[in-house]
Amino acid sequence: QFTLGAKINILRKPELPIYKWLIERAEKQHLKATIDWNFHKFLLDKNGNLVASLSSSVSPFEDTILQILEAD
Repeated sequence: QFTLGAKINILRKPELPIYKWLIERAEKQHLKATIDWNFHKFLLDKNGNLVASLSSSVSPFEDTILQILEAD
């Protein structure tokens, strides 16, 4: 079980530190930093480093994601 948080809007100016960090890190790494819709994916490695930023149109089962997960 987990606590469900409040609905937030991250499309304008993200206020939560995790989204600020993810977007800033993606921009610094020249990854897609714009969140267009629900289910945008930020992938972190086991050390907490951002390794990918993928749009909501990318399936969670796409080879790109599976390769990143298997490499770690």
